[in-house]
Amino acid sequence: MRRTLTGFAFFAAGLGIAFGGAQLVAGSGGDPLSAAVVTPVSPVVTTTTTTTTTVAPIGREVTDGVSPEVTLSPLAGTVKPLESAFPEVALDGFGEPIGFQPLRLSLPSIDVEGANINSVGLEENGELEIPSTVDVGWYRFGAGVDGGEGSTVLTAHIAYNGIDGVFRRLNEIEVGDSAFVDVEGEAIEYRVTNVRLYDKEALPADLFREDGDEQIVLITCGGQFNPELRSYESNVVVTAVPV
Repeated sequence: MRRTLTGFAFFAAGLGIAFGGAQLVAGSGGDPLSAAVVTPVSPVVTTTTTTTTTVAPIGREVTDGVSPEVTLSPLAGTVKPLESAFPEVALDGFGEPIGFQPLRLSLPSIDVEGANINSVGLEENGELEIPSTVDVGWYRFGAGVDGGEGSTVLTAHIAYNGIDGVFRRLNEIEVGDSAFVDVEGEAIEYRVTNVRLYDKEALPADLFREDGDEQIVLITCGGQFNPELRSYESNVVVTAVPV
């Protein structure tokens, strides 16, 4: 049975996202982008909710500049979701997995070329796996690419332990730019249709849908840095559709 994912929390100090109670925690370092912790959320299966979300289109001016000099402490925590909250692989109407596993990502407008994409899932303790600084993470329990439906969610750091991540310049992407995802020797081209800055606790569930028109969704941290919370207040979200 296809599940409905709601109540996403995506913390932008490094990279953090909660799936129905599952938690991702990034380690700490000298860069203010390096520590993340996720607020657990309760899974919602059949309830219909209406959420008012304030978003703003962004461009190169939003997160440019020098990162604030802040010494961080590790922010850690574990949440073990209920067994029923664990996700399953996204399936189409015939019970087959949606799309193919993405292998590499290129974003020519921000000089990302052939970044490796690793599938990420859940650790045994219920925490969501995260990619390394130089890699992109594909949430493998969501839709794959070139499947004709659903959102392929790709996440990466903008910095971790003082090292620039793959999505360091994600905020510089503009509508109309191209993105290329490699699958089994074929490069699939996407065209950017939306670039927005969302509050870290207000990511629309639609970004993670398993049906509807095919799209890829690129997510990282951005916006203003909150020294009290030791995290960024927002997330940069780029949406692109097949050409």
